[in-house]
Amino acid sequence: MGLIVYRFMTNLDSADAVGCFGFATYIFSMLVVVYVNCFMGEYLKTECNALLNAYYECNWCDMSMGYKKALIICMQTTQEPIRITAGRFYIFSLETFTKTMKSSMVYVQMLRKTM
Repeated sequence: MGLIVYRFMTNLDSADAVGCFGFATYIFSMLVVVYVNCFMGEYLKTECNALLNAYYECNWCDMSMGYKKALIICMQTTQEPIRITAGRFYIFSLETFTKTMKSSMVYVQMLRKTM
């Protein structure tokens, strides 16, 4: 992402309007794709926590022993929230989206100072 933004900034200097529009469109579409995936990952994590709270708030005191055991198993499976990952090393969440955007802007600043 940082390299694309840097290339966009170099096209701004050369006054290539068509190239600038193409890069701006590409940057915007890439940001939307990454943000939507990160938003869905965050929403999934939130819903897993809401499901855990719903299990806890149900009227489990009046349930039979079989249902209580099943409820405990369900609660244990929701202790570790479901995550959307990319290659098992990138977890899609709003926190990682922010970190990615910060690091790509740092790369852009580094490239601008060296060139």
